[in-house]
Amino acid sequence: MPLERIRIGNPLLAAAILTRDFLETNPLPNLADLEISPFLRPDDAYDIVVGRLVHELAQTSRCVDERPDSSMSSPYPVQPYLAQLVHLPALEFLSLGAVTADLALNLLDLDPAFALAPRSLQIKHLYLPTTILMPGQLRTFAAALGTALTSFELDALVLLTDLDDVLIRLPPSLVCLVVRLGSSHCPNQYRSTVAGTISAPALDLPNLVSLELKGDIVSASTLAGIQRLEHLERLTLGEHTQYDLAALLALLPRPDTDADADPPTSPRPLRRLTLNICACPPDEEDLVRAKPGSAPRWPRNFGAHDARELLREAGARGVELEGSVRCAAGACEGGGEGSACAVWCGT
Repeated sequence: MPLERIRIGNPLLAAAILTRDFLETNPLPNLADLEISPFLRPDDAYDIVVGRLVHELAQTSRCVDERPDSSMSSPYPVQPYLAQLVHLPALEFLSLGAVTADLALNLLDLDPAFALAPRSLQIKHLYLPTTILMPGQLRTFAAALGTALTSFELDALVLLTDLDDVLIRLPPSLVCLVVRLGSSHCPNQYRSTVAGTISAPALDLPNLVSLELKGDIVSASTLAGIQRLEHLERLTLGEHTQYDLAALLALLPRPDTDADADPPTSPRPLRRLTLNICACPPDEEDLVRAKPGSAPRWPRNFGAHDARELLREAGARGVELEGSVRCAAGACEGGGEGSACAVWCGT
């Protein structure tokens, strides 16, 4: 039976298997799903690795550079192999894990033996799962994604490049975009301004139906860009994003559609809005936070009164408002032990 799915335990093994000489013989013509897990030495606990890298970040005023001898690069260099994935003709789903600043691309994409040509990788779904440091080579990878791509998911503690530089290189075919930066549990433990916020031009994705953003990456320009997404049906703004009531109300379907207007207006397609409010305890408490704080930590310009008004307006306009914002606003519907609802509402 031909192989359709492979999971490789670490990038070193992937580099050893996914060589050009091997893949050019077309040994995996039916491989559609490839998952490459992040690498940890057997004696390295994940939290120890996180602690060491974050400490090094805190010791420098500049973010880690992308030189091969960077002190934050992996002690086990991974040979570039992502360029060889173009030799997997049936590949549709790619999950690529990384623990430190390594990404299996040639630095600056200059070596012709390893270069990843623009729009050459015709996968449909790319998942970059929980990563400590995502390097700037991600720009090259984003530019190599072809117009078959429909979903892009990035989940990283720190992104070592400007986020706009990545998003603006994604193909316009994208239907689902997920960007999660930072930690949901400890908003002030890991801070990086390297990624910046998303500008409106970076969200020029005309086919986008679903968008999820988490972390301090949302600005007024981001919200303006979201407002221009004509096909957006599902929007999630996660912990540590910034917004205000007016910006959110502007995203809801218009209460009255004026068909005679010039140009005619059309109702917004948004049907589900999810807001997740930070549940962290006060900063002075232990950074290893197993339980939510006794009160929600609202965005700077959005509070409980705004949330209750948004609940009313969303309901009146046929939009489902979901997420921990309901509990934070006092519209509790119960939750398991230790959940934000259980703590904030006593349910």
